[in-house]
Amino acid sequence: MAELRSAIFWVLCPKQSLHCYSTLHRHAIFWWVMTNKACDIVFCVLTIPHNQMTKVKVASTSDVISDKVLKTSANGQSVLVAKVGDKYCAIANKCPHFGLPLAKGKFENGTITCPFHGSKFEICTGKNTEWVESFVGIPLPDAAKKMIAMGKTSTDVKSFAVTQEGSDLFIDA
Repeated sequence: MAELRSAIFWVLCPKQSLHCYSTLHRHAIFWWVMTNKACDIVFCVLTIPHNQMTKVKVASTSDVISDKVLKTSANGQSVLVAKVGDKYCAIANKCPHFGLPLAKGKFENGTITCPFHGSKFEICTGKNTEWVESFVGIPLPDAAKKMIAMGKTSTDVKSFAVTQEGSDLFIDA
C-alpha cells in the first residue's frame, strides 16, 4: 500500500447541520466536517498517495542556458534542469552516494559530475556512468575508491521526463 500524505484546507461554510463525509476521487480521499453554526469554519483533509505525481512548472526555456544546469525545485525536492542538444532534461539534485547536491558539479556533454566524489550521471536518463572516482576533485587510486564508496554500489539518479508547453518546462514530481 502506498504511503499517504495529507494536507488540511480551511474554508468558511454557511451550512446549518452537522455532517461528516468521506469521498474517494481519483486516488485522493476527501474528508470534511460541517458544524451546525452558520458561517463556521469547515475543514477538509486531503489524503493523497505519496507516490502520486503532479505536473509542476520547473523553468522557462529562457532560464535554461546551454552547457549549464539550472537548480530549481518541484514539490519540495531539488531538481536540476539542462538542455542537451535540442532536448530538455531533468534529474534529482541528490547524489545517491551520500545524498549530497550535484548542482555545483562539472557539467559537460550531457553528464554531470558529483563535486564531492566524482561519480558521473547522464542528465537525460540519470544513468550512472562512473562511480566514486575522486574525493573533492582529487583523483583516487582503486583501493581508496572502495573506501570512499563505503560499500555502496553504482546507483542511478532519479530522472524526470520534461514536457514543454510554449516556453514553459514541466516535470511530473
